[in-house]
Amino acid sequence: MSTERQPAPTTTTLAFHSSRIVVDVGVLIVMFAMSRSFVSAPSGNRSSLALDALPALLLVAPIFVITLIPDHTRPIPRTLGWAALVLGLAAFPFAIVKYLDSSVLASTLGGSVGIGSWLLVIGTLVTVAGIAIGLTRSAMGLISGGTPGRDRAIRPTAPRSASSPAVTETAFGGGSSTPADPSPAVSTGSPPPAPTRPLADENPFGSPLFDSLEIPAIVDAEKQGILTFETEDAGEQAAEDPED
Repeated sequence: MSTERQPAPTTTTLAFHSSRIVVDVGVLIVMFAMSRSFVSAPSGNRSSLALDALPALLLVAPIFVITLIPDHTRPIPRTLGWAALVLGLAAFPFAIVKYLDSSVLASTLGGSVGIGSWLLVIGTLVTVAGIAIGLTRSAMGLISGGTPGRDRAIRPTAPRSASSPAVTETAFGGGSSTPADPSPAVSTGSPPPAPTRPLADENPFGSPLFDSLEIPAIVDAEKQGILTFETEDAGEQAAEDPED
């Protein structure tokens, strides 16, 4: 029973490169941190605007825009990656400073540091880590996903040449056999071989060589005998009568 060859599984790629995804996650964490309280105290909570934490968001916002530049399935281009790294390294120390300000204010008001200060530090750290991953992969020349990987996954197989014999499967399953080359044999121009001479025990008249030959008719034995006797009598008479 013949079986058909199953197509090879295609390699899937993400719509965004992993480094870009990490950067975008960090920026989203920073944006979420700006909506949470930085200091929780009995007298009232303190927001990010009260502690002047807005510049951290302004520093990471251009990084988010850079991640939207095509090709999305590749790391950030090296030039833009270095620019994004400078912004990230500026936002991360600023987030640490705002966390220290929150802790000092919380101790003064008799409260605690809010979740917004923690998320701001974590978000800027994740953003810097994503930028560093993309630059490291580009510098080391590692294989990355993207358009080349997708093209390789959907690349059609090369068509089989007409001269190469196709492999067919036998009816008893599993095995494959290679049929003979269907192309006609090339003539070398040599003359055809001469017909072989028939053997002694074979009838020579059955060979095609004798089909075109004519067999002479056999003279009747009686007429041949009469002619022989008349010839002998004439010879004897001529010997007896030499004068005649």
